[in-house]
Amino acid sequence: FRDQFMELKTSFLLLLGNKDINQVYIGKDGYLLQTVLSSDFHYEQFYKNIESIHSFASNSQIPVSLMLVPSSYSILNDKLPEYASPINEVDLILEMKEKYQDLSFIDVSSHLEEHQDETIYYKTDHHWTSLGAYYAYTQWAQSIGITPLNQSEFDIKILSDEFYGTIHSKLNINTHADTIKAYYPKNKIDYTIKYNLENKQYDTVYNMDALKTKDKYSVFLNGNNAIAQISTNIDNNRNLLIIRDSFANCFVPFALNHFENISVIDLRYYNAGIEQYINDNNITDILILYNTIKFAQDKNTSGLMK
Repeated sequence: FRDQFMELKTSFLLLLGNKDINQVYIGKDGYLLQTVLSSDFHYEQFYKNIESIHSFASNSQIPVSLMLVPSSYSILNDKLPEYASPINEVDLILEMKEKYQDLSFIDVSSHLEEHQDETIYYKTDHHWTSLGAYYAYTQWAQSIGITPLNQSEFDIKILSDEFYGTIHSKLNINTHADTIKAYYPKNKIDYTIKYNLENKQYDTVYNMDALKTKDKYSVFLNGNNAIAQISTNIDNNRNLLIIRDSFANCFVPFALNHFENISVIDLRYYNAGIEQYINDNNITDILILYNTIKFAQDKNTSGLMK
């Protein structure tokens, strides 16, 4: 009866006039915005992780880019209640960009802010949408000398219009469902993908079975795995390594249009040596992609130095 209890509790608090329930703000236009106060942000771990990545990039013979993605409330702050004062992730990212000027910092904040009137974040989930990931992809691609595909070069298809995400699960509030979309390149790329070094291969990065479950976001890249390896029919000798959290899951379908091979590693589950993997797989480009809040909670970036 958990869902029923949460719904009853949320309804009662809303009747009392609450707009903040368990650090989830009932925002404008149907947005549920999970926030973090400055007092709850893991500053020490955040700075430690930045130092680990800076050290890793400084000692790498391969170009390393870092992309920290702000949470929805930092970009869509006009949706927050007037009294809300969570940590400003955008300012924190800018501070790190200025401090580590020798680190290739892909600051997507301003680019996302330019499109804040579009559906770049889900309303019931903490992730960005495929559209939000697309705008970040264009900025990253240009920074590494790749011409990104225009939106007109994709067939955009709705995978589900019944998605209720992680933030909704905290409240079980009566609200409209989100829509999950997939971007299929019109100039089709043939590829195979396998997970966790298993022999079984798939011909799509979309796990359609996930759409039948509560965790529909796992349609992208089959959710969180230690490692996913993609081989394409592109012949350009460029091999990308993405070190990531789940925000990269809907980013990968854009990146695979430009590389011969892509490896996606989640340090929470991958315990083998990164340096050895880079050498064994002829990696030519590295992207480290995290949501800022999740990045500050992660204690695994030391694994980069293995």
